[in-house]
Amino acid sequence: MYLPLLRSHHHDNVFPYVTNTSGVDPVIRLNDRPVQPDPTKHIYQEKKLSRCTNLTYPAREWMLLSSCSSFRVAIALAEPVLYLPGTTTNEIESEKSAVLRGSLCLHVLKPVKIRKVQLTLRGKARTEWPEGIPPKLFETYEEHSLLSHSWLFFHSDNAGNNTSHGAVWHKIIPTYIDEQHYPRTPECFYPGEYVYHFELPISCSFPESIHMDMGSVNYYLESLVDRYGTFSGKNTGRMGLELIRSPCSSNIATAEPIIVSKNWEDRLKYEIQLGEKSLIMGQLIPITFKFTPLGNVQIQKIRLFLMERRYYYCRQRTIRRKEKTRQLLLYERSAPRDECLLSQWKTLGGNNYEMADQLRIPGCHDMSANIVHFDTTYPNIRVTHTLRTVLRFSCNDSPELMGDAKFLEICIDSPVQLLSCRCSQDSTILPAYCARVPSSEVLCAYEGTPIYDPSSFLNNNLPEVVGTSSPTVDEWPSVSFQVPPPKYDDIFDGGLNE
Repeated sequence: MYLPLLRSHHHDNVFPYVTNTSGVDPVIRLNDRPVQPDPTKHIYQEKKLSRCTNLTYPAREWMLLSSCSSFRVAIALAEPVLYLPGTTTNEIESEKSAVLRGSLCLHVLKPVKIRKVQLTLRGKARTEWPEGIPPKLFETYEEHSLLSHSWLFFHSDNAGNNTSHGAVWHKIIPTYIDEQHYPRTPECFYPGEYVYHFELPISCSFPESIHMDMGSVNYYLESLVDRYGTFSGKNTGRMGLELIRSPCSSNIATAEPIIVSKNWEDRLKYEIQLGEKSLIMGQLIPITFKFTPLGNVQIQKIRLFLMERRYYYCRQRTIRRKEKTRQLLLYERSAPRDECLLSQWKTLGGNNYEMADQLRIPGCHDMSANIVHFDTTYPNIRVTHTLRTVLRFSCNDSPELMGDAKFLEICIDSPVQLLSCRCSQDSTILPAYCARVPSSEVLCAYEGTPIYDPSSFLNNNLPEVVGTSSPTVDEWPSVSFQVPPPKYDDIFDGGLNE
């Protein structure tokens, strides 16, 4: 798999500033758009399923997959998203696989005969070609299957335990416990709950989830409950699964700031420091500018752009389509007419000037509006980013450099890696130990907005998890949720407190 590498060098060009922009890609001003993205809309919540309540078995969050008059099918994942560490080939090969874990609950409402209960994980990649794929131009899309794995939880032909039907945990309502009045058969499910666990390691070499107009990579879990009967048919449900590409914890280079320090024609020394090489969507990064004019140089304007390039491939990467480069204006500072921008900055002594500020990276709201997308590692859908710094200035004492131009511009391109807003440190690093550890929560880098808030439905006391033993009508005892271990001083100084 080909993966783009972060380059450590920076490329800059100096050219006369002209007002004619023919042939130049338009600039997207995020603050000047006529319609701003809805701040309450997250791309990860657009197709979120409804919550399933009134289930006894404890889980982080039960989501309803499908339902009918006889039963409901719900699913709960141990983690709301899966993180695939590593952004280069070497990092991906050295990283461990992510593990998909969860439970499927079959909540039977009335006696029903079931032939099969199955759950399937699928992954598909698709690229759109509205103009047609060369040379015949007949096909308008190309689709590939990335992953397919099935868990067969129950089949009537291989049924072993007639009571649990292969479930790791089950509970039948008291009315149907009497086996004399309600005989047990392999295919008959009596009202109650039947819980099945599933687990699967997913290699980091799989591409992350991608959501773009002309290309996508989607993973989803699909449930299947096959009932007996001519007109009963199969009951299916689907739930999307998000795979997020995260930086490797051992890669220190991506955490280093971008520093550009150069001397232009012995007339202007400049140093620019920009955050890190890996940028998270929605975060604020610090920026610092230092200038030392060595001649009659007047700084007029400073602008920072995020340049996004999108490439699509098909037919084993023999056919390529490139979209227009997107220029997102992130930062702009201009001097009043016939004045120098440095006059408003902090003086470090002598002829040295410094200015520090913050820069907001586009967030998931802009991603949902298809304005920007994070970097990808999938060979057929490539998205790369470059942070461009543009300095506009004049040098009146050097007509040989200015020529007929009124201003000159220095363009500095710094390759960066744009990560998903879910790669915030609150979501990827291990939490600090505390007395009560909340369940898994995924935070958006935009003002730390929680995308999932499991605290709203988790109780302090949860019922004890019961194994495959026969259910009883007695209430289960309550246990404390994640009780912390005793302190060191209590063990060796005063002993354990009873």
